Amino acid sequence: MAIKVDDPVAFAQISLMVQRAKHHLDAEVSLELSVEGTLDAGYAVYDNGDLYARVDTLDAVLDAVYMRIYRRAMELASLKGWLRVHGAVASLGARRVAVVGAGAAGKTTLSIGLLELGANVECDESFLTRNAQVVGVARRFHIKPGTLELMADSAWLRDVPTVGSLPVRVLDPSEHGFGWDLPVGPITDLIALRRTDEASRIEGSSAQVLVQEIIAQVFAVLEPRRVIVREAARLGASARCHVLYAGPDGVAPHLVKVLVTPPRVP
Repeated sequence: MAIKVDDPVAFAQISLMVQRAKHHLDAEVSLELSVEGTLDAGYAVYDNGDLYARVDTLDAVLDAVYMRIYRRAMELASLKGWLRVHGAVASLGARRVAVVGAGAAGKTTLSIGLLELGANVECDESFLTRNAQVVGVARRFHIKPGTLELMADSAWLRDVPTVGSLPVRVLDPSEHGFGWDLPVGPITDLIALRRTDEASRIEGSSAQVLVQEIIAQVFAVLEPRRVIVREAARLGASARCHVLYAGPDGVAPHLVKVLVTPPRVP
């Protein structure tokens, strides 16, 4: 995959979309994008030499590049049998956790909290699953203003750059002293994430509940319903199931770490 950008202003912003995760998925997206023009004259975005979009603003350039890359990648993944699910994935020691939740459920806040507790957080927004195997979708973590407010003690987050005019910071963990590895493999724990105004808590649940949550959080591309149900059932049957109620106390990441950390033997 290659992107050629002549305008230095557009180049600086598009460069902030590049991520440096260590990939382990045996698939490459064949895509060559080029961006021509300037902020004053407008931009043209080309896909393998063909005009894809003509836009007037830098934000529109970023949207066009982002959508073209990820749409092509997700179509390829779907053709290879992978199902994309709205969720985060993190490894703590020998255990690997997938957290499924809707938009604004708190996946990024939880992910950053787990980063600070020493986890390898693979993704904060979506992952792929096939035959109960899981791999994170490589994308910089998107930190919204509400996350900064909830994590007031994490001053380093204010050094994370923003892209375009939106107040969303884009985090590459490897640029801030954290690892960022995206293995392909099974999970040990599956968590449905819920928001609450009460104290954070985590409870055991059933595979049936988690399978329904997975189905509700699928980004369907080309998959028929039967494939979605089949892959969700396989993933739900492969791991311990829980529901995490994340409150404003900031304790949720610690609850996940305690859940997957083996007790010390005297």
